[in-house]
Amino acid sequence: NITDEALNLIAQNSAGGMRDSIALLDQLSVLNSAREAISVDDINNLLGRLSFDSLTSLFSAIAASNQNDALNILNDIYNQGNEPTQILSNLLEYLRNALILKTVGAEVSNTVVQLNEEQVKKLSECLKSVETHQIVSLIEKCADYIKELKLTTNPKLWLDVSVLDMANLTENTKLEDLQKRLVALESGEGVKMVNVSAYNTPPAPV
Repeated sequence: NITDEALNLIAQNSAGGMRDSIALLDQLSVLNSAREAISVDDINNLLGRLSFDSLTSLFSAIAASNQNDALNILNDIYNQGNEPTQILSNLLEYLRNALILKTVGAEVSNTVVQLNEEQVKKLSECLKSVETHQIVSLIEKCADYIKELKLTTNPKLWLDVSVLDMANLTENTKLEDLQKRLVALESGEGVKMVNVSAYNTPPAPV
């Protein structure tokens, strides 16, 4: 007894591997109940993946540049037994879906963004206050911090730093915009000579 969304998630997680799909179904079979269908949340718990709602709460705090809320939400997620690399990897996947949804719109296929109709609606609402270039910036930062986590001996420290950095979204994107302008000015691209007439209106011909 299993939902269609759960079956789709199994297929996506197995990446086309029939053996992996069967192994996952076998593990899920112990949860089977005649009263309640196996859901996406059951699979996420089994795979150690963060729920959509948890990621949405974290993303909303980051998008609002609310570092205090973001850190509190992050600690709740971490204290549930989730590993730092797993948290950022799941967030990166969430940001990927957010970027596609922001760029393409809510009409995008659920097989592309791996979200159901209700989740697409909820994420679309969150994206109203975020620009495309800001999501790209978050993706770049998240990917860089995942690399740092794989090398550090203190992953929790870097997890906190990464979320605090991403939650400074407004200031970061302003700084990035300023850096791009400086690069353009230094390269001469931003300097354009404009001939300005001393007359408010062109003089009449003699």
